[in-house]
Amino acid sequence: MSTISNKGILLETGTNELELMEYYVANYKQAINVLKIKRIIQFDPNAVTPVLEVHKSVLGMIKNEGDMISVIDLRKYYGITEEFAEGQGVVVITEFNEKKVGFLVDKIIAIRRIMWSDLETAHDVKEQGNITAMAPLGDHYLTIVDFESVVEEVFPSHSVEKTHVKGDKELRADIKIALADDSITIQKMLVKILNDNGYTNVTVFNNGKEILENVLATNSVENPANHYDIVLSDIEMPVMDGLTMCRQLKEKMPSVKVIIVSSLISEQLIRKCQTVKADRAIPKSRLDEVIHEVDKMCLENDGLKKVA
Repeated sequence: MSTISNKGILLETGTNELELMEYYVANYKQAINVLKIKRIIQFDPNAVTPVLEVHKSVLGMIKNEGDMISVIDLRKYYGITEEFAEGQGVVVITEFNEKKVGFLVDKIIAIRRIMWSDLETAHDVKEQGNITAMAPLGDHYLTIVDFESVVEEVFPSHSVEKTHVKGDKELRADIKIALADDSITIQKMLVKILNDNGYTNVTVFNNGKEILENVLATNSVENPANHYDIVLSDIEMPVMDGLTMCRQLKEKMPSVKVIIVSSLISEQLIRKCQTVKADRAIPKSRLDEVIHEVDKMCLENDGLKKVA
């Protein structure tokens, strides 16, 4: 068994750095943020328990360190029909959105440290596949996979339909929200949840740089009306990550409320959010808390008017 632990990653908070694990799916090179990885194990087909009525890419369940974990075969997910040779393949066990999922890949290549600003947003392919960005690597590019969208497709949570929080929708409509997430799937989920609960004044951005520049410009003293009341931001984004955005925004406009909404929330990440002075950190698996927190931060307790 091989193991990768994210506890020892020495990336400073808010410096716009990340570490990627590069791997192969058939002949295709892809990458995943190391922070999502819990451990890596050799694939043993005899250890897989098949299950019925699941997505075609789900091999079944494996037991590892006391956890029963669903395994997604990325070859099957992408429609690659070539089978794994005996003894081939590794399972990358991930944890995000408070859920552990295994991904079967061909082999691990390397761990690479790069800057979020080096990533290029894959606008032209985002609607065609679960890709969030492309990382330049010598004379070619490394594909960064949107694993949150993959898991949502394979194991639909229906969280959008279930997230309704009582409150005054007319008051909520007055709150101006800036939202940043590089995943189109998550963008749509968050906007729908906000809109369904009365927060209809939402502007969506694709990365931290976009949201930082727009909030600073909109909330300037030269533009006294129609300021953003609150920022909702993911952590993982190309060009500028959410922690770097939060640090720079709070340095210039400390009164602007910032909620980090991420699939990676853990005790370690909460401490990093506190370091950059984020007001709150919420897992994407608890989206109802986003509504509660925006209510708390932007509306007075008596619910009669916005906080000045």
